[in-house]
Amino acid sequence: MNSSSESFKLDFLLRLFIEDDGYSASVMIKALDESEHAFIPMDVTDYLRRNSVGYGFDLKNIEEVLKKIKTGPVKEKISIAAGKRPIEGEDGSEEYRFRTKLMVGAQTDQRTDFRERGLINNVRPGQVIAVITKEILGKPGFKVTGEKVEPRKVRRVKMPKCGINVEVYHEDRTDTYVSMIAGNARKFFNEIQVTRDFIVNGDLDYTKGNIDFVGNVGIYGDVKSGFSVKAGGDIMIDGNVEHNAKVSTPKNITVKKTIRCGMENGMFEAGGDVTAHAIVNSKIYSNGSVFVKDYIGDSEVYCDGVFASSWGTILGSTIEAVGGISVNKVGKKDGVAKNELYSGKSSFSMKKLEKGEEEMLNLKNEMALIAKKVSIEHEEGGGDTGSPTDQDRIKQIGAARSRHVKQINERMEELEKEMNEYRRRCSVNPDAQIIVKGTIYPPVSFCNGNNEIKINDDEQEGLILEYKGDEEPEEKG
Repeated sequence: MNSSSESFKLDFLLRLFIEDDGYSASVMIKALDESEHAFIPMDVTDYLRRNSVGYGFDLKNIEEVLKKIKTGPVKEKISIAAGKRPIEGEDGSEEYRFRTKLMVGAQTDQRTDFRERGLINNVRPGQVIAVITKEILGKPGFKVTGEKVEPRKVRRVKMPKCGINVEVYHEDRTDTYVSMIAGNARKFFNEIQVTRDFIVNGDLDYTKGNIDFVGNVGIYGDVKSGFSVKAGGDIMIDGNVEHNAKVSTPKNITVKKTIRCGMENGMFEAGGDVTAHAIVNSKIYSNGSVFVKDYIGDSEVYCDGVFASSWGTILGSTIEAVGGISVNKVGKKDGVAKNELYSGKSSFSMKKLEKGEEEMLNLKNEMALIAKKVSIEHEEGGGDTGSPTDQDRIKQIGAARSRHVKQINERMEELEKEMNEYRRRCSVNPDAQIIVKGTIYPPVSFCNGNNEIKINDDEQEGLILEYKGDEEPEEKG
């Protein structure tokens, strides 16, 4: 009789126990083996396999069972097989400290502003922009029955590449991505980048939203009505700047077509130079110079440098350039709109400053009048609190007065900022000139420094006005 057939005798000598979780098996010796046959470990393993235990045999304990089976029943369980529990893995994680998708819009005052799409992720040098942790895969386990037990699935991440202007630091299974410059952080396919320039291919509209960027901005299209572009570097716009759009930067602005942002709700401000093909119905502020190729109509331009339009025409506009003015033609024949050109000294800003000081004085007087009324009411009221109706009326008057005072204070702060800007512009440049190469059609007013000349009747050509202190402007040409 072979060993396999002898193992069937163990069914009468042993009792098998498999734990509920399936990870351990044990036997109890229920009868004495009185036969002369000597069982071997293979007999026991065959017995276990026949009874569905096929993994994790404990050979040492199997030898122990074979010894005790000859001595009599053993009421205690003897562990005979042990499974292997799965080793659980760890999830990977992605922490992008910048937006990787556009927003629908920004919530402001119970409304959603769909112009705010979160297009830009401004970052500074040395800023951590992403922390990515690699997952750890688990290892499968096995029950004593041989059944394979898979670990839970972990969240897997794809480690992004390190792109331009980004450094990555490795620690264990975590990669930390750091920006090396001030710019726009973005995930481009599977690469993290920081770009010094921000480019819009097409119009700036609802598909992209407003721009507020620390670097240079290039827009290969129009800035649509109501949208804004704010940059820390140069701005280049390949198309038009439409009505009510806002464009501002401490550097230079170039507009390949027409600026028509409007005189009221639009804004166009540059800390450097402004270059445009044309300016229509717009108010332009520049701490540098302004260069216009074609024409400027129904607009106001204020700059600390020069205003130059070699081929253009000035129509119904005000130009104030402390550094000087050089234009081709002023006005049009039989036109009625007046043109005003100020150079050498910021006369227009001085007028604005005077009006601002007058308004500031009126606001201060209004505040003093309110304080006087409060003082008189306090003296007349004495300690008498009055009826509940009177108390409610006094509270309403007090609340309305507080709102009025707040409005006055806000306007005074705003006005002080405007006046500081006008004060800064009220400077004299003794080298400034006003040069008109072509024809001048009335009505036109020139002011060079402290001197003013008006052309109301006769057209002139080739006029040059040089500023010479308190003297009358010298006409040449």
